[in-house]
Amino acid sequence: MKERDPMDKSESLSHTAWDCKYHVVCIPKRRRRTLCGELRKHLGGVFCKLAARKESETVEGGLMPDQAMIRNSVAMATGRT
Repeated sequence: MKERDPMDKSESLSHTAWDCKYHVVCIPKRRRRTLCGELRKHLGGVFCKLAARKESETVEGGLMPDQAMIRNSVAMATGRT
C-alpha cells in the first residue's frame, strides 16, 4: 500500500496549508520512576480528557516509568477581518 503524502493530512484554506502538532513531555521531579501501576492507568485517561477539552486529537502517546509523552494535532481557528 502506498503511503500518504504528509501534506494530505494538513488543514487548508484557499491559499494556505498547515499541520499543527504539539509534543508535550511531563517528567516527575528528579526523574523518579513513579509513573507505574494505578497512576499510569489514571494518566492515560487524564491526557485524553485534556485533549478533548482543547478540541485536539491525540496522535500518539507513551507512558514510561520516568516520563509521560503525548503528541496532539490541533485544529487552528481561522477568522476573517
